Amino acid sequence: MPDFLGYLLVPLLTGLIGWSTNWVGVRIMLYPAEFKGIWYIGWQGIIPRLRVRLTRGLVQHSIAEVCTPADMLQAVDDADAIFEISRLIYPDMEDWLDELLSKQYGAYWNLAPTLVRRQVFAMMRKQVPDFAESLLEEIRKRADEFINIEDIAAAEAERRPDVLTKVLLGMAQQEMRFIIRSGLYIGIPLGCIQAVAWYLYPNSLVLPLFGLLVGAFTNWLALKILMHPSRPVHFMGFSFQGLFIARQQEVAVDFTRIFTENFLTIRQVIQFVWNGERKDEVRKMVKRQFRRTAEKKFFTASLYRLLKIRGDIDEMAGEAIDGAEDRLLPHLERDDISTRLLSPVNGLLTRRISELSPQRYQQLLLPLVKQDEWIVVTVGAVLGFFAGTAQLVFLFGGSL
Repeated sequence: MPDFLGYLLVPLLTGLIGWSTNWVGVRIMLYPAEFKGIWYIGWQGIIPRLRVRLTRGLVQHSIAEVCTPADMLQAVDDADAIFEISRLIYPDMEDWLDELLSKQYGAYWNLAPTLVRRQVFAMMRKQVPDFAESLLEEIRKRADEFINIEDIAAAEAERRPDVLTKVLLGMAQQEMRFIIRSGLYIGIPLGCIQAVAWYLYPNSLVLPLFGLLVGAFTNWLALKILMHPSRPVHFMGFSFQGLFIARQQEVAVDFTRIFTENFLTIRQVIQFVWNGERKDEVRKMVKRQFRRTAEKKFFTASLYRLLKIRGDIDEMAGEAIDGAEDRLLPHLERDDISTRLLSPVNGLLTRRISELSPQRYQQLLLPLVKQDEWIVVTVGAVLGFFAGTAQLVFLFGGSL
C-alpha cells in the first residue's frame, strides 16, 4: 500500500480505535450481569459485580438526600391506598373470614346462626377502610423505624444481578451512547496528530504508543465529560457542562420512575415491613389494631365477649396477618396498583431531585461511573496498543 494512503487512513483508523475501545469500556462496565467463565477465569460486569455496594451508595447519594420514608408515606394519598386495599380484600373477604373463624373456633362458628355470620361479614366489610386507615396512620408515624430504603434496594440488587444496569441505562442511556461515539470524535483529531508524528518520526513505537494513548485517553475523557464540570463554564461564547448534569430535569423524571419500579414497589416495601428487623413490632402493632377494631366494630358484643373469654383474639389476629400476607401480596405485584399508589411518591422525588444543586446532583451517577474507572481506562489502553501495532504492520509493513 502506498505510504500516502496509509497516512490518510491513520486518522480514520484511530477514530475507529477510539470508538471500539469506548464500546468495550461500556460493555465491561455493564455486562455480563452474571459471571461468565470457567472456575475463576472469566468476567462479570463491574456494575453487576459490585451492585449491592453501588446500590447502597446510589440510595445514600440520591433518595436519602432528598426524602425520608416518612415523607414518602405522607405523600401517598390515603383515599387511593385505602381504596386499593379494600378492592383487593373485598372479593375473597367472606371466604377468608369464614375459613379463619372456622379454623379458629370450629363448631362454635360453624353452628352460629346464618344471621350472626352475615352480620359479622357485613361489619367486617364495612370497617375494612377504617381499619386500613388507622393502620396506615400508625405505620406512617413510625415509617423511619420500619422502612429502610437502602436495605430494600440492596436486597433487590442482591436478588437481581442485572437490576442496577437496568436502572443506569434507564436514566443515562444517552450518556452511554455519547461515551461510545466520543471515541470516534476524539480519536480522529488525535489520529491526525498521530499521522504527522509518524511522518516526522517513523519509529516503530510511535503507532503502538499512540494507539495506547488514544485508547486510554478517549475512555478517560469521555467519563470526565459526562460528569464535569458540574456548573456551566462559558468560553468564547460557548457554554460547557457535564452532559449528565445538563439533563438534570429530564433525568430526575426517568430516575425516580425507574428506581421505584425496580427498588420500591408496594410489594417490596410491604414484604420488608412484614419480614424486616422490626417484624415483631409490626405484627404486634397490627394485632393491637385488629384487637381494637374487633372490640369496637367487627363483631357483635356477645360474640366478642365469647372470643375474649376464650383468649383467642390475639391468636386470631395472628391468623389474620398470615392470611392477609398470603392473599394480598400476590395482588400487590400488579404493576397498575404499584404505579397508581407510588405516583405521588414519584412526583415528590422528581421535584426534590430536580431542585438539587449541581454538585449534589453530580453524586447521583458519579460513584457508578468512577467505580473501577482505572479498569475501563486500562482496557482501552491495551486494546489501543494492539490496534496501533496492527496499523504499523498492515498499513506500513513495519514490525516492533
